Amino acid sequence: GMSGENITLVFEGDAGNGLNLAYGYWDTAAINPETGNAGMWFNNDDTYLGKYEFDSNGECMVTFDVPDNCSSLEIILFNYTKIDESTGSTIQLDKGEVQLKKVLIN
Repeated sequence: GMSGENITLVFEGDAGNGLNLAYGYWDTAAINPETGNAGMWFNNDDTYLGKYEFDSNGECMVTFDVPDNCSSLEIILFNYTKIDESTGSTIQLDKGEVQLKKVLIN
């Protein structure tokens, strides 16, 4: 399991662009109310990581603590965006342009 670990994700993209992230995880001890069995998938407001911006080097670092009883974890990239400087509006970019370069587990 990964309980109690601290995760740092390092993404690579274009400077100034943004990410909107969350994660999901399997909790081995949570009791599923529908089945009465142990083990349940979580992806809710508590697993939302937020919006992050790429620095001038095109890197974005995101750090979070793994919940108790977590045995597997999934990173969810909602969108990759940039701000149109002439209008101030947000432009959706292809998520394939973002690369997850490193995952550090502490």
